[in-house]
Amino acid sequence: MRRFLPILTMAAMLAVSIVRPASAQLLFNNFGPRNSYQNSIGWTEGFASPPYIQGMGFTPGVSAHLASIEVAINLVSGPNELILKLMSDDGGKPGSVIEEWTVSEQMGSFGDAYPTFTVASVLTPHLSAGTLYWVVPFVASETHAAWNWNSVDDVGSHAFSADGGTTWSVTDSTRGAFRVLGGQGGGGPEVPEPGTLAMLVGAGVGGSLILLRRRRR
Repeated sequence: MRRFLPILTMAAMLAVSIVRPASAQLLFNNFGPRNSYQNSIGWTEGFASPPYIQGMGFTPGVSAHLASIEVAINLVSGPNELILKLMSDDGGKPGSVIEEWTVSEQMGSFGDAYPTFTVASVLTPHLSAGTLYWVVPFVASETHAAWNWNSVDDVGSHAFSADGGTTWSVTDSTRGAFRVLGGQGGGGPEVPEPGTLAMLVGAGVGGSLILLRRRRR
């Protein structure tokens, strides 16, 4: 009987390590089942001179340090580059930059089956529950990209600028598809606990009406 005790002890330790909840938290998500979104319609980014800028606001339901942001922004034409910024709120519009990422050669082709890209936080800023934040892509004029609409009828804060972010038009509109995950800070994103993972899987003024639809053959 004694020879089985070490095996049982090890098994118990393994079980505890498996069921221990991870600290990753879902702060915002409007992807549909199996990470889906509308791949044939989206908000135009770049394209003009000055380039169009269209950002999405979100309000975390819980407080946590930022771990990662996943977005469905895809390339129509031009250089495959953008700068994604997490910004604070300034009177209902994008304000100061909290953290930013240079994204190169990571956008999929607009119209393809659900390509996304993810940026991991290095600064891990603390995001407070009930506070409005903005995710804003800055795309050069020679790049034409599109932030694909969500497929779950999510409507919320949408900011549009046609002058490089000097002025903004803000409306409640269909938001582009994205997800924000939080953690405990001090590192990149952590593996979600099973309940969170299940949620992840299951889960217009003037120029702001500028859309891009993919022609159906």
